[in-house]
Amino acid sequence: MNSTKNYFTTLPVSFLLLLVCTEGYAAVKFTIRSQNFLHLGWGTSAVNKNKCLALDEMMQANDVIIIQELMQHADPCPAETTKNKFQFIVNSTGLGSSSYKEYYGFYIKPPKVSFTNDRYQAGGTFERPPYAIGLKVTVSATSKYIWVGNIHSIFGKRVQQRYDEAAEVKDFYQYMINVRITGAPKAKNYPFIIGGDWNIPLKNKAGKYTKGFEWLPTNNAEGAPNVPTSLSAKGKRASAYDHFIYA
Repeated sequence: MNSTKNYFTTLPVSFLLLLVCTEGYAAVKFTIRSQNFLHLGWGTSAVNKNKCLALDEMMQANDVIIIQELMQHADPCPAETTKNKFQFIVNSTGLGSSSYKEYYGFYIKPPKVSFTNDRYQAGGTFERPPYAIGLKVTVSATSKYIWVGNIHSIFGKRVQQRYDEAAEVKDFYQYMINVRITGAPKAKNYPFIIGGDWNIPLKNKAGKYTKGFEWLPTNNAEGAPNVPTSLSAKGKRASAYDHFIYA
Protein backbone atom coordinates (compact mmCIF):
# COMPACT_ATOMS: atom_id res chain seq x y z
CA MET A 1 0.00 0.00 0.00
CA ASN A 2 2.96 2.37 0.41
CA SER A 3 3.07 3.16 -3.29
CA THR A 4 -0.56 4.30 -3.30
CA LYS A 5 -1.16 5.81 0.12
CA ASN A 6 -0.77 9.40 -1.10
CA TYR A 7 -3.92 8.95 -3.16
CA PHE A 8 -6.12 8.17 -0.16
CA THR A 9 -7.67 10.21 2.61
CA THR A 10 -7.75 7.10 4.74
CA LEU A 11 -6.06 3.77 5.15
CA PRO A 12 -8.28 0.72 4.82
CA VAL A 13 -10.19 -0.78 7.70
CA SER A 14 -10.79 -4.53 7.63
CA PHE A 15 -13.07 -6.55 9.84
CA LEU A 16 -13.59 -10.31 10.17
CA LEU A 17 -17.27 -10.92 10.88
CA LEU A 18 -18.68 -14.08 12.44
CA LEU A 19 -22.26 -14.25 11.22
CA VAL A 20 -24.68 -16.11 13.50
CA CYS A 21 -28.45 -15.99 13.07
CA THR A 22 -31.10 -16.82 15.60
CA GLU A 23 -32.34 -19.96 13.86
CA GLY A 24 -29.33 -22.05 14.88
CA TYR A 25 -25.79 -22.18 16.14
CA ALA A 26 -24.06 -22.72 12.81
CA ALA A 27 -22.03 -19.72 11.74
CA VAL A 28 -20.17 -18.44 8.70
CA LYS A 29 -17.20 -16.09 8.51
CA PHE A 30 -16.38 -13.41 5.97
CA THR A 31 -14.00 -10.49 5.80
CA ILE A 32 -15.29 -7.02 4.97
CA ARG A 33 -13.13 -4.02 4.19
CA SER A 34 -13.88 -0.30 3.97
CA GLN A 35 -11.91 2.30 2.02
CA ASN A 36 -12.33 5.98 1.25
CA PHE A 37 -10.80 6.20 -2.25
CA LEU A 38 -10.54 10.01 -2.47
CA HIS A 39 -12.39 10.87 -5.67
CA LEU A 40 -12.04 7.54 -7.43
CA GLY A 41 -12.92 8.14 -11.07
CA TRP A 42 -11.61 11.70 -11.13
CA GLY A 43 -8.15 12.91 -12.08
CA THR A 44 -5.55 11.41 -14.38
CA SER A 45 -5.52 7.85 -15.62
CA ALA A 46 -2.26 7.29 -13.70
CA VAL A 47 -3.87 8.28 -10.38
CA ASN A 48 -6.88 6.05 -10.97
CA LYS A 49 -4.64 3.21 -12.14
CA ASN A 50 -2.79 3.26 -8.82
CA LYS A 51 -6.07 3.24 -6.92
CA CYS A 52 -7.29 0.28 -8.95
CA LEU A 53 -4.03 -1.55 -8.20
CA ALA A 54 -4.70 -0.96 -4.50
CA LEU A 55 -8.23 -2.31 -4.95
CA ASP A 56 -6.72 -5.36 -6.66
CA GLU A 57 -4.68 -6.06 -3.50
CA MET A 58 -7.77 -5.68 -1.33
CA MET A 59 -9.74 -8.12 -3.48
CA GLN A 60 -7.16 -10.82 -2.90
CA ALA A 61 -7.70 -10.70 0.87
CA ASN A 62 -11.38 -9.85 1.37
CA ASP A 63 -14.85 -11.13 0.59
CA VAL A 64 -16.67 -7.78 0.68
CA ILE A 65 -15.23 -4.29 0.04
CA ILE A 66 -17.22 -1.11 0.52
CA ILE A 67 -15.85 2.13 -0.89
CA GLN A 68 -16.56 5.81 -0.39
CA GLU A 69 -15.83 8.85 -2.61
CA LEU A 70 -16.69 6.98 -5.78
CA MET A 71 -17.28 9.71 -8.37
CA GLN A 72 -18.96 7.72 -11.13
CA HIS A 73 -21.81 5.26 -11.47
CA ALA A 74 -19.86 2.73 -13.53
CA ASP A 75 -17.29 0.34 -12.07
CA PRO A 76 -14.05 2.41 -11.99
CA CYS A 77 -11.83 -0.69 -12.00
CA PRO A 78 -13.46 -3.27 -14.32
CA ALA A 79 -10.21 -5.09 -15.12
CA GLU A 80 -9.52 -5.75 -11.45
CA THR A 81 -13.14 -6.76 -10.83
CA THR A 82 -12.99 -9.29 -13.68
CA LYS A 83 -9.54 -10.58 -12.75
CA ASN A 84 -10.57 -11.32 -9.16
CA LYS A 85 -14.07 -12.52 -10.11
CA PHE A 86 -15.84 -9.92 -7.99
CA GLN A 87 -19.24 -8.33 -8.58
CA PHE A 88 -19.69 -4.56 -8.47
CA ILE A 89 -22.82 -2.97 -6.98
CA VAL A 90 -23.53 0.75 -6.72
CA ASN A 91 -26.38 2.98 -5.57
CA SER A 92 -28.44 4.45 -8.39
CA THR A 93 -27.84 8.21 -8.06
CA GLY A 94 -25.06 10.49 -6.90
CA LEU A 95 -25.49 11.76 -3.34
CA GLY A 96 -24.77 15.23 -2.02
CA SER A 97 -26.53 18.51 -1.31
CA SER A 98 -24.79 20.48 -4.08
CA SER A 99 -23.34 19.87 -7.54
CA TYR A 100 -20.69 17.72 -5.85
CA LYS A 101 -21.98 14.14 -5.86
CA GLU A 102 -20.57 10.81 -4.67
CA TYR A 103 -21.67 7.20 -5.03
CA TYR A 104 -21.41 4.24 -2.66
CA GLY A 105 -19.64 1.24 -4.15
CA PHE A 106 -19.79 -2.41 -3.05
CA TYR A 107 -17.59 -5.26 -4.27
CA ILE A 108 -18.53 -8.84 -3.37
CA LYS A 109 -16.91 -12.21 -4.13
CA PRO A 110 -19.32 -14.87 -5.47
CA PRO A 111 -20.14 -17.63 -4.84
CA LYS A 112 -19.29 -17.18 -1.15
CA VAL A 113 -21.11 -13.84 -1.13
CA SER A 114 -24.12 -13.14 -3.33
CA PHE A 115 -26.37 -10.10 -3.73
CA THR A 116 -30.03 -10.65 -2.84
CA ASN A 117 -31.13 -7.62 -4.89
CA ASP A 118 -32.36 -5.90 -1.73
CA ARG A 119 -31.41 -2.22 -1.41
CA TYR A 120 -32.30 0.52 1.04
CA GLN A 121 -31.30 4.16 1.33
CA ALA A 122 -31.67 5.99 4.63
CA GLY A 123 -34.03 8.91 4.97
CA GLY A 124 -33.38 11.87 7.23
CA THR A 125 -31.14 14.89 6.78
CA PHE A 126 -27.84 13.26 5.83
CA GLU A 127 -25.47 15.00 3.41
CA ARG A 128 -25.05 11.61 1.73
CA PRO A 129 -27.70 9.20 3.07
CA PRO A 130 -26.27 5.81 4.10
CA TYR A 131 -27.05 2.96 1.73
CA ALA A 132 -27.44 -0.76 2.45
CA ILE A 133 -27.64 -3.93 0.37
CA GLY A 134 -28.72 -7.45 1.28
CA LEU A 135 -26.13 -10.23 1.07
CA LYS A 136 -26.20 -13.99 1.38
CA VAL A 137 -22.99 -15.54 2.73
CA THR A 138 -22.47 -19.26 2.12
CA VAL A 139 -19.75 -21.47 3.58
CA SER A 140 -20.00 -25.20 2.83
CA ALA A 141 -23.71 -25.98 3.20
CA THR A 142 -24.47 -23.13 5.59
CA SER A 143 -25.95 -19.85 4.37
CA LYS A 144 -26.60 -16.68 6.37
CA TYR A 145 -28.03 -13.29 5.43
CA ILE A 146 -26.87 -9.82 6.37
CA TRP A 147 -27.50 -6.16 5.57
CA VAL A 148 -24.29 -4.32 4.66
CA GLY A 149 -24.36 -0.53 4.81
CA ASN A 150 -22.03 2.18 3.55
CA ILE A 151 -21.62 5.74 4.86
CA HIS A 152 -19.52 8.82 4.16
CA SER A 153 -20.48 11.36 6.79
CA ILE A 154 -20.50 15.09 6.31
CA PHE A 155 -17.36 16.99 7.27
CA GLY A 156 -19.03 20.38 7.26
CA LYS A 157 -18.04 23.61 8.91
CA ARG A 158 -18.89 22.44 12.44
CA VAL A 159 -18.07 19.17 14.18
CA GLN A 160 -21.64 19.17 15.54
CA GLN A 161 -22.83 18.31 12.03
CA ARG A 162 -20.82 15.09 12.19
CA TYR A 163 -22.15 14.25 15.66
CA ASP A 164 -25.68 14.78 14.37
CA GLU A 165 -25.22 12.38 11.46
CA ALA A 166 -23.72 9.67 13.68
CA ALA A 167 -26.70 10.03 16.01
CA GLU A 168 -29.13 9.90 13.09
CA VAL A 169 -27.74 6.52 11.99
CA LYS A 170 -29.59 5.09 15.01
CA ASP A 171 -32.91 5.37 13.13
CA PHE A 172 -31.46 3.64 10.06
CA TYR A 173 -29.99 0.90 12.24
CA GLN A 174 -33.24 0.27 14.10
CA TYR A 175 -35.11 0.10 10.81
CA MET A 176 -32.73 -2.20 8.94
CA ILE A 177 -32.47 -4.92 11.59
CA ASN A 178 -36.21 -5.48 11.21
CA VAL A 179 -36.34 -5.58 7.39
CA ARG A 180 -36.43 -9.10 6.02
CA ILE A 181 -33.80 -9.95 3.42
CA THR A 182 -35.01 -11.88 0.37
CA GLY A 183 -34.53 -15.60 0.99
CA ALA A 184 -33.80 -15.22 4.69
CA PRO A 185 -35.89 -16.99 7.35
CA LYS A 186 -38.47 -14.83 9.05
CA ALA A 187 -36.88 -13.37 12.14
CA LYS A 188 -36.31 -10.23 14.13
CA ASN A 189 -33.02 -8.41 14.54
CA TYR A 190 -31.41 -9.35 11.23
CA PRO A 191 -27.61 -9.00 11.18
CA PHE A 192 -26.54 -5.54 10.02
CA ILE A 193 -23.13 -3.93 9.62
CA ILE A 194 -22.49 -0.40 8.39
CA GLY A 195 -19.00 0.91 7.72
CA GLY A 196 -17.30 3.89 6.21
CA ASP A 197 -15.76 7.26 6.88
CA TRP A 198 -17.59 8.91 9.79
CA ASN A 199 -15.24 11.92 10.16
CA ILE A 200 -15.24 11.55 13.96
CA PRO A 201 -13.63 9.01 16.31
CA LEU A 202 -15.76 6.15 17.60
CA LYS A 203 -14.48 6.57 21.17
CA ASN A 204 -12.68 9.25 23.14
CA LYS A 205 -9.37 8.90 24.98
CA ALA A 206 -11.20 7.62 28.06
CA GLY A 207 -12.61 4.74 26.02
CA LYS A 208 -16.18 6.03 26.06
CA TYR A 209 -18.29 6.46 22.95
CA THR A 210 -17.93 9.84 21.24
CA LYS A 211 -20.89 12.17 21.08
CA GLY A 212 -23.16 10.85 18.35
CA PHE A 213 -22.36 7.20 19.08
CA GLU A 214 -23.80 7.00 22.63
CA TRP A 215 -26.82 5.11 21.32
CA LEU A 216 -24.82 1.98 20.46
CA PRO A 217 -24.80 0.13 23.83
CA THR A 218 -28.53 0.69 24.42
CA ASN A 219 -29.40 -0.66 20.95
CA ASN A 220 -27.50 -3.95 21.05
CA ALA A 221 -24.91 -2.45 18.75
CA GLU A 222 -21.13 -2.33 18.86
CA GLY A 223 -18.42 -0.48 16.98
CA ALA A 224 -14.97 -1.41 15.72
CA PRO A 225 -12.19 -0.50 15.29
CA ASN A 226 -11.03 2.72 16.98
CA VAL A 227 -7.55 3.20 15.53
CA PRO A 228 -5.93 6.03 13.54
CA THR A 229 -6.79 5.68 9.85
CA SER A 230 -6.86 9.10 8.16
CA LEU A 231 -3.58 10.26 6.72
CA SER A 232 -1.87 13.45 7.81
CA ALA A 233 -0.08 15.81 5.40
CA LYS A 234 3.07 13.79 6.12
CA GLY A 235 1.39 10.52 5.21
CA LYS A 236 1.15 9.28 8.80
CA ARG A 237 -1.88 7.62 10.37
CA ALA A 238 -3.80 10.37 12.15
CA SER A 239 -7.49 10.66 13.08
CA ALA A 240 -9.56 7.53 13.83
CA TYR A 241 -12.44 8.25 11.46
CA ASP A 242 -13.18 4.88 9.85
CA HIS A 243 -15.43 2.44 11.69
CA PHE A 244 -17.85 -0.44 11.44
CA ILE A 245 -21.04 -0.49 13.51
CA TYR A 246 -22.73 -3.85 13.73
CA ALA A 247 -25.57 -5.78 15.31
